[in-house]
Amino acid sequence: MRLVKVTDTDSAKVLASRVEVADTFLSRSVGLMLRPTMGSADGMLITECRAVHTCLVRFPIDLLFIARDGMVLRAVHNLRPWRVSPVVWRAWAVLELPAGTVAQTETQTGHRVRIDPVAER
Repeated sequence: MRLVKVTDTDSAKVLASRVEVADTFLSRSVGLMLRPTMGSADGMLITECRAVHTCLVRFPIDLLFIARDGMVLRAVHNLRPWRVSPVVWRAWAVLELPAGTVAQTETQTGHRVRIDPVAER
C-alpha cells in the first residue's frame, strides 16, 4: 500500500496526511467498502477514476475530482452510503475524504492540490 499526503495549495491546508493510493484494478474496485470508519487524517486516492459509488461503505464521505494537473474539477460534500457520485469526465482521480473535510479546509473547484509521497517507516 502506497501512502501520500494531499495538500490544497490555494489554502495551504493539508486535506489528508495518510492517503492510500488505489491504482490497481483490485484496489480501485474495493476502495473503502466494508471499512468500519476513516480517521480524520485518512483518505483514499483512486486513480484513473471519473465516478465512485458508496455501496458497502458504512459512512458518508467527501469527494474531490482531480485533473491530471492537480486542479479540483468538482467537490461533492457528504455522499452517504448506497449512493453514486456524478461522473466527471475530465477527472484523472477521485480523492475520498471523511465527511466535512472539504468544508473544513475550504477547498473549492478551481483550487489545486499537491500530492506528496509519505516516507515509509
